[in-house]
Amino acid sequence: MAKIDRFLSILMVTLFSCLAANAQPQEGIWRGTLDMQGMQLPFNFEMKLENNIWRVYLLNAEERLLIRDSKVKEDSIYLPMNLFDSYIVAAFQGDHLEGTFVKNYSEDYKETFKADYGLDYRFFPDSDAPVTDFSGRWAINFTSEEDTITSVGLFEQEANRIWGTILTSTGDYRYLQGNVKGNSLYLSTFDGAHDFIFQASQLAPGKLVGLFLYGKNYKEGWSATKDPAAEIPDFTNVAYSKKDQPFEFSLKGLDGRTITHNEPALKGKPILLQIFGTWCSNSMDLSYFIDDWLQAHPDAGFEWVGLSFETNEDLAYGRQRLENWRTFMDTDAKLAFGGKADKTSASMMFPTLSRVNAYPTLIILDKDHKPVRTYGFFNGPATGEYYEVFKEDFEAVVQSVLENR
Repeated sequence: MAKIDRFLSILMVTLFSCLAANAQPQEGIWRGTLDMQGMQLPFNFEMKLENNIWRVYLLNAEERLLIRDSKVKEDSIYLPMNLFDSYIVAAFQGDHLEGTFVKNYSEDYKETFKADYGLDYRFFPDSDAPVTDFSGRWAINFTSEEDTITSVGLFEQEANRIWGTILTSTGDYRYLQGNVKGNSLYLSTFDGAHDFIFQASQLAPGKLVGLFLYGKNYKEGWSATKDPAAEIPDFTNVAYSKKDQPFEFSLKGLDGRTITHNEPALKGKPILLQIFGTWCSNSMDLSYFIDDWLQAHPDAGFEWVGLSFETNEDLAYGRQRLENWRTFMDTDAKLAFGGKADKTSASMMFPTLSRVNAYPTLIILDKDHKPVRTYGFFNGPATGEYYEVFKEDFEAVVQSVLENR
């Protein structure tokens, strides 16, 4: 009898071990969806098992965004969205995942998440059926109850696959990817903060009208005209700083002490001053750029100061988000919390800045902390040629600061 009991115990352990093993996710490409405003936002991700650690990459056009600290346990997966205060939690059902996407900083923000293994398309499978060609440069107007925002769309297309980005005077919509069906285009992106859907149809050659959806509630119309000369404002013209006096700031640091422009540790040092939010994907892009530049130029002598404005004005919350940001970026940047991410109130904290036009804003200060360049918004890596223009301008400005130090 003891032998039978021992045999049954071994059999049960073996069966449960097999079940647990079968519950593990498949390595490879998955197609995920979020239920959003009565529609489905599709996105793709890749799962890889490396040294017994699961790596998950969000795939948007050419971007492969690693989700750090992914956890797979038994039949469940937990995906914390890096710098952002959001996550996906889901359970495996064979080659299927089902769960929820949650934004902690937005009240009751939950979207149903589903995913299937082995599907690499976005909205529709690849097809050779005739479709409208939407590649090229487009002059875009986003229209809401408050105003109309002029933007530029940069799209590339191959058969029924389309990708690109949209630039505005407050930043870009990062990496968009989708499909064309007939005379309509469908684009989406999901990076843990941005959850966007763009749809549009051609009413006449070179004329589009469509809808933009963001998250659970935001929706606005957009129209576009194909225009090879379409442009956005120069990033140095939408906001400016008084150049004849030091750039002033005074905000609470992570240790509770006030950080100011007169900080002894900053005296005589040029500064890369970033006004940002940990909730903002474009701020993430600029943070990576600054971090990479400083690591490549360790002897340049620049200090990195990050002044954060968050979705919650609570000081404890702001500090917690900045501590997470510092750990994630692995940097000794000097960080301070300015309060809620409201551009009007944020602008009032900087008397020598005309306004906070966008998150992020980057200001290069010389050794006397006088502004040399103010970037009123940031064209990130998804913008291609515009990102290259920013990098060239940045290099020229920092070199001039170093030469006059």
